[in-house]
Amino acid sequence: MGKEYTVVVDKEAGFHVFDTIVERWKAEPKMFPYDHPRAIIPQNLIPNSVRDNVETLCNFYFYVCLYMRGNIESIQAFRGLIAMYEKHPDFFDPLFAQGLSQEVLQPILARYVGRDSFKVSGFWIENSRRLTRNWNASTKKLFAGIRSFNEGVRRIKNKLTKRDLMKANETDGRGEGFQGFQEKMVSMLIYFMDWEGLLKHNFLYPTPADFHNFRLGFGLGIMKLKPFQESVRVSDRISKPWRNLTMRYLRARRETVTPVELADAIWLFSLAICSESPLTTYHEKEKTFSNEYGMFDEELLPQTTAPPHMDPKLKGRIARTCLSCPVISRCRFAVPAYPYYQNGLLTFWERFPVERHTQLLTPDYLPRGKKPRKEVEQLSAL
Repeated sequence: MGKEYTVVVDKEAGFHVFDTIVERWKAEPKMFPYDHPRAIIPQNLIPNSVRDNVETLCNFYFYVCLYMRGNIESIQAFRGLIAMYEKHPDFFDPLFAQGLSQEVLQPILARYVGRDSFKVSGFWIENSRRLTRNWNASTKKLFAGIRSFNEGVRRIKNKLTKRDLMKANETDGRGEGFQGFQEKMVSMLIYFMDWEGLLKHNFLYPTPADFHNFRLGFGLGIMKLKPFQESVRVSDRISKPWRNLTMRYLRARRETVTPVELADAIWLFSLAICSESPLTTYHEKEKTFSNEYGMFDEELLPQTTAPPHMDPKLKGRIARTCLSCPVISRCRFAVPAYPYYQNGLLTFWERFPVERHTQLLTPDYLPRGKKPRKEVEQLSAL
């Protein structure tokens, strides 16, 4: 880790993977893996107490984004903040929140969400002041008239230099942006508004470049590090090529694929397949592939030619993830989540080629609500 590298993007591979997964996401009924119980869009958890008022909903998303920076799973953040809203709705009103102190807000965030409460509490208060000062305490007004991603960046991205701030303020003096918001979070907040149908003017914007995007990108060879490193810290050197690729794809598929469809397809694919696979299980002590539950015979694990014994406890998980993956032929690396959410690191393991030792399954072999068919039972022959 720490060596110089460049990121090489394979456009053809990216377009092929995007086409494959978007088609499955848009299908009715949803095709594997989007019929998986974990394939949940977090926004669907928002209760009517928030959703019934557009101003409240927009401001709720504004604060949710503070936890979308990469240090916590989205579902956990949504559930925690929804519970917090039910007890402290005033904290989601920028006019009220701008007057809070960190001493009051930080322990409440820690209680309901847990992670990163000190930094987020500072951002929460300062951003409430900026939203009040520049946009009449309204995320809805923040989005009024936005017609491009660049304009979203001008208004929302936190300006880190005087030069950037002066340039952003040339239009209307309201370009200082918000703490914790860089390009990824600009995309994220635009995505939430778009998902709710609240953008008055439709425009293209890059997919929010989060862990699930990077896992899919590096795992499937869409992006590569030159020279290769086993672990790398996430930075704009990785995020920018990904943003550029998703924008190229959306321009090419403008008539058939929306930014929301692409973002949902990528995020849920990694969540429903890769996160559930035993091959991405990470043990903090060993900091390596865990061989969870003795999935493979240890003496055979380093080899890729001898068929390993597969523990019966994991046959169902492997069948419903890697062996049913519609793009497994492109998958080289298993990318565990733990190093990323703990330390901001992408860690790459050579994925054990389990498909060499047993038959692949048809991705849609398991209809919604049904028990596994004979294909899973046949794994017992291994």
